[in-house]
Amino acid sequence: MIRTPVCDLLQIEHPIALGGMGSVSGPALTAAVSNAGGLGAMGCHYMNAEQIRIGTGLIREQTNKALALPVKRWRQYHQYARAAGWSVQH
Repeated sequence: MIRTPVCDLLQIEHPIALGGMGSVSGPALTAAVSNAGGLGAMGCHYMNAEQIRIGTGLIREQTNKALALPVKRWRQYHQYARAAGWSVQH
């Protein structure tokens, strides 16, 4: 098995990350990748805060492992992070 510093940083078992491919990488695929030891990612590029909240909840029903929520709208990052239930540090 390959182990890299990124694995330690992200608390994953394998240095594999799912790209947040817009609406293609939904909650089921994100959870599956995370459960397999990689970094699952649900693309949030075209989602509003409520959709992110729902999607994150569906993922968390399936896994408690590391995941990513990539967004393109940097100005709205804090809104999305709060919707996912994450603390936002400035």
